[in-house]
Amino acid sequence: MCCRNPYRVDLGEDEVARLSQVISIADVIDERSSMTLLKQASDTCLLLADDQRCTVYEARPNGCRDYPFRLQAEDGETVVVRDLACPGFIGPPMSELDYHGLLAQLQSRQGADSID
Repeated sequence: MCCRNPYRVDLGEDEVARLSQVISIADVIDERSSMTLLKQASDTCLLLADDQRCTVYEARPNGCRDYPFRLQAEDGETVVVRDLACPGFIGPPMSELDYHGLLAQLQSRQGADSID
């Protein structure tokens, strides 16, 4: 779920409330099937500026805050996975302690019940 492509950002109530404090939320969400951010004709996020920066960075949705990481159920266990297509991910491998910290952070923000 990169702000470029492929693109889809589902929004929860807290995210809609946070975004509505900085922008007119009706102008940027699609409510037909679910609360999702709209995209530009170029398939990028509507909130992505020409300089490739988020125009609402401080209020951005949780999925954007957590990207390129997300939770996934594997063999009955919740694990953290990384979008391997993310062009901005660099750095050394994560330590086991850091991994468990990230797992706890993602679970608290997204809720363990919402893992697919």
